[in-house]
Amino acid sequence: MMNVENKKQLTFKNIHYPLVFLCYALLALLITYPLVLDSKNCIYGFFYTTDLRGSAWNWWWTKFSFAHHLNFNDCSFIGAPDGVNLGGQIYFWISSSFSNLLAITIGFPAGFNLLVLLGFALSGLFVYLLSYELFKNRLAAYFAGFIYTFSPYHLNKIMEFGFAFHGCWIAFYIFRLIKLFKERSLKNICLAGFALALVIDFNIYYGFFSILTTIGLMLFCIFYRWRDKLCLIKDKIGLQEIKRRVTEAMTFVGNLLAVGFTTLLICFPFVITLIKSILTPKGVSAQAAISEYVRSLDYLFAQSARPLSYLLPASTHPIFGGFTKKMFGSIFYGRGSIEQTLYLGWVPLILAYFAFRQWRHKRSHPGQYPDYQANRENFYIGFFIFSAIFAFFCSLPPYVDLGLFKIYLPSYFFYKVLPMFRAYARFGILVSLSVSVLAGFGLRNILERIKNKKRQGFFTGAVCLVILFEFMNVPPFRVTDISGVPGVYQWLKEQKGDIIVAEYPMSMVSSGEAWENYDYLYNQTFHQKRLVNGAIAGSKAFEIKKRILKINEPETINILKKLGVKYVILHNDLFKKGDYKDAVDVVGEVPKLDNIAGWNLIKTFDTVSVYDIGGEPQKEKSDAS
Repeated sequence: MMNVENKKQLTFKNIHYPLVFLCYALLALLITYPLVLDSKNCIYGFFYTTDLRGSAWNWWWTKFSFAHHLNFNDCSFIGAPDGVNLGGQIYFWISSSFSNLLAITIGFPAGFNLLVLLGFALSGLFVYLLSYELFKNRLAAYFAGFIYTFSPYHLNKIMEFGFAFHGCWIAFYIFRLIKLFKERSLKNICLAGFALALVIDFNIYYGFFSILTTIGLMLFCIFYRWRDKLCLIKDKIGLQEIKRRVTEAMTFVGNLLAVGFTTLLICFPFVITLIKSILTPKGVSAQAAISEYVRSLDYLFAQSARPLSYLLPASTHPIFGGFTKKMFGSIFYGRGSIEQTLYLGWVPLILAYFAFRQWRHKRSHPGQYPDYQANRENFYIGFFIFSAIFAFFCSLPPYVDLGLFKIYLPSYFFYKVLPMFRAYARFGILVSLSVSVLAGFGLRNILERIKNKKRQGFFTGAVCLVILFEFMNVPPFRVTDISGVPGVYQWLKEQKGDIIVAEYPMSMVSSGEAWENYDYLYNQTFHQKRLVNGAIAGSKAFEIKKRILKINEPETINILKKLGVKYVILHNDLFKKGDYKDAVDVVGEVPKLDNIAGWNLIKTFDTVSVYDIGGEPQKEKSDAS
């Protein structure tokens, strides 16, 4: 019969993980405050200068097409009148299923905010599980999850890109990888494969990094305790031990291949669309579409990390952020805040160093610690030190130019094989995870010297408060109210009928890259009129867009009329900024339309002009090309 003590332990185990999840969720509500007060009209982040506007459009189109029984992939609301085919995009079925369900049932931004908050809580929980698996100390494990979840990297990425950049699934995968390393079983293989599939599906960058980390783990296993392996060669017994270890290593490699196969099965829809895109005939349109994913080497320099990216507080820090902003553009920090916000925190770094020192001490004193060399902790700390160093160098620019010669770094070689990946500063997620785990080890070593449980809790809480100060990004609150709508779009919404609109300036960059397209697409979620804008590279609409790029060309208005465009919205302030050099004759000047027949000015809203050019949508597809 189960005794009382065992019953208590079982009850605690059953409720402990939900409590940990709840604690991180409550902290997420605190960190993102006042989002919880109005999640239907607000969003966490800067929104109007970020990729979140593109996410808002995707959620709107999902709900709109579902409600009106339209084919999601055959979208006639952008690149009008011909529309664009969204089915050519790589299909991530797991993340799409989650977001589509929430888009249809709850809508944007409430459903989007829910995923953001869940991502924070899951990130903390998975790092807690990983850390507790490694060093069996709950306070230190919770501490490691706290560092990782609310790091400046995480907060900044969520504000810029949303829930897809949560690091919860990559932490879950590393946790399952460690479980597989400890216990080779079919269950752990399947769970590790499922975890890797989640990483790839939610964020292809993190999937790429996870695969590289897996390869790194294999290499680390080969070279781990290499001096001992060399010594074993000297005698027959040693050779037998080497044979045993090689057999064990090959079994683990086989398990990892099984993990990869499991991942492929789960990601089958993604694999199919990827193969189709590769096998597509390489015509002009196909090449244009592919070029959207391939970047020049200059992107790698702009979106890579520098040493100070990890050492200086985020630019959003209310006290020290001003100093960091002064370093923007320097060779020691990088271009700015979007990719270079990678601050690890000095307290976590000190604790990680403390763990490193203890590790080195035990390894260098085998007489005092005779069993430590074969101890799993020796392997774990060594691996996360290796992982942090590996990820750090991968996050740096492709090469360092010393004048007489160049020192090439890992991102250069990755780029040569996979040129679609450009933002290697995002490797900072693995640096952050490794430092968080090592800091957990360091805290555990300190807590072991504090015998009183209450004092342990007090000390951990105090350290968390110091780190919270290091990572803080308020005031001001980082929540944006998106309920306001510019007057021109309120007016446009009131116009009756099937209307096609063109907004200027236009950019030759495809949807998802240009600020002008993001703004136009987001405002379409309110006025719900068809747009010429938003054409995807490789489509017929994109080829037409090239011919109407300059609004004051004589043929532009004729082509727009053939497309069925009724209203043209001219954003004078955007022209004056001078960002659209390909769309104007004189940079910084608003194109003059007064001397061109057919341009009928009917409305002005602050810096916005509305022209009625009288086009009517055609029943048949456009022949403007």
